[in-house]
Amino acid sequence: MCYGYEYTHSQARLMFYELVLIKSPHCDDKRAAIDGGTWVFRSSLHFSNTDERPVDVAVKWARGKVAVESLQYEAGMYVDPALTSLQGTVVPKFYGFYFSTDEHVDIACLVLDQISSVGAVAAVRKLHPAGIIHDNLHEDSNFLVGCNGAVRVIDFSRAQKHQCKGVLESSQGKVDLSCKELLDVENRFGLVPTVNMLSRKVMGWSLMVALAMRNSS
Repeated sequence: MCYGYEYTHSQARLMFYELVLIKSPHCDDKRAAIDGGTWVFRSSLHFSNTDERPVDVAVKWARGKVAVESLQYEAGMYVDPALTSLQGTVVPKFYGFYFSTDEHVDIACLVLDQISSVGAVAAVRKLHPAGIIHDNLHEDSNFLVGCNGAVRVIDFSRAQKHQCKGVLESSQGKVDLSCKELLDVENRFGLVPTVNMLSRKVMGWSLMVALAMRNSS
């Protein structure tokens, strides 16, 4: 499913070519087009009237008041000081939030790049010390993978300010003892074998044993 679209921003037009759909609303697309929803596209972004080279981007397209408000909140997270310093390494470079109406229905577009130099686990580890919890990392589509296999975290529509405590140093990295999101990501991507969450009362001991077992295997 491909589309073409262009926006005008400042003195340069942002032109998208061959927008390929990679994520659509959970409900039927025709219904979402009327009632609202969010789509994610992969595309190439071209800057007219400038010498900048085209870049590979992810384009999040929202239709309907609720979906647009969620996308606007996410855009606000990208320009928050906690994330601006991580753009281009842990989170995608933010190219802007664009708003309009279509037959009296709110529509909006969020544009992010797809290239990265860190893996999924490393990216999430840097989000938390920056004071952000993502709160939706169970969705595979919230990790953008570049052609070189590098990963970035996207979709901050449910993100919140966060303070992590209890970081465990190990030969394989750092594991947070008190943060469920970090534990889930570490378990999912292989730093620490799955740990029974019922053992959190002795979490430090449990993780030390898990790491020791992994290192000895």
